[in-house]
Amino acid sequence: MSVVNIDNFWLEDQALARISRQTPSTPPVATLLRDLWPKMFEGLMSSETYRGCAAVFGALSQHGRMDVGRAEQIINSVDQSLNASSTLLPGTDGFGGAKNAIAAAWDTAHCGYTGAELAAAYESGLIYSAIMFQRARQMAA
Repeated sequence: MSVVNIDNFWLEDQALARISRQTPSTPPVATLLRDLWPKMFEGLMSSETYRGCAAVFGALSQHGRMDVGRAEQIINSVDQSLNASSTLLPGTDGFGGAKNAIAAAWDTAHCGYTGAELAAAYESGLIYSAIMFQRARQMAA
């Protein structure tokens, strides 16, 4: 499997704004958006932290349904790519957000979800990250 280049999933402000208004594609995505991510990412972090989270969930969500083994491969690939990233640099909020999202994605992959539920979890993680990016930007303004 080739390494996923996390830099390809760094999103501009406008893209994050569009994603934050996106309607979840299925009822499970809506449920996870409401119930899972607010518990995993409590409190408000910086907008750049959420940009880093969105990059990870964007990379994961593009793969759709996957079993645990495939999820592990993709998560490890994203993590390797993050360490070589030219946009999410160590010591920045974006890098920290990406590392948090990688840990959350790993935990989610090992909680007994089906392939479809994992796809829903990663899609909802992307939308949640975009919503929180917008909220953090508004609070900073």
